[in-house]
Amino acid sequence: MDKSGQRIVNVIADEATADDFTALLKEDGIDAVLFYQFNGYSELGGKIEFVADKPVIGGRFSLWSPDFYNVTTLVAALAALPNLTDSTRSDGYSLIPVHAWSHTLSDVLEAAALLEKDGRFDVVMPGELVRRVAGNVKS
Repeated sequence: MDKSGQRIVNVIADEATADDFTALLKEDGIDAVLFYQFNGYSELGGKIEFVADKPVIGGRFSLWSPDFYNVTTLVAALAALPNLTDSTRSDGYSLIPVHAWSHTLSDVLEAAALLEKDGRFDVVMPGELVRRVAGNVKS
């Protein structure tokens, strides 16, 4: 990971807890784990835990039709979250897994545009999400 400059690990697992990533997160070259619990990749409901002072960020809602969310229902669910604008709480951050076989880049762009129009959201890349969570959320 050091040689490639990759500092975030994506993990898909059926049965794991944030503590299972302790050895991984003690490594200097790893900043965070993005954790997708298997069933829809958002079983954790956006939970964020800190292990070795680094975030383990769970998927909140899945853009995955027909079983989970489509663009419209995803944006509505995000807009209804409590504490949405509190950058010191995990409620203010959402990792959204996108199912590549039921949604396209156009769907992601549409969701991002609707969230931007709402005015309370920043859609960012994973590295920026990790930077913001690590710097703002109280462990």
